[in-house]
Amino acid sequence: MLDTEAPKKQIVLLNNETALVFLNSNEVYFLPCTIRRTRVRFLRDVKHN
Repeated sequence: MLDTEAPKKQIVLLNNETALVFLNSNEVYFLPCTIRRTRVRFLRDVKHN
């Protein structure tokens, strides 16, 4: 079966080093990230249990 509901994700950049990632199941992740030329590179992936 195809997954018709893609996970909704909202990324809020707090500063140049930290991003807040909101997932659709009321989960919030603090992720260290780096911003280089309007690209956001996450230093760590969001882990799912």
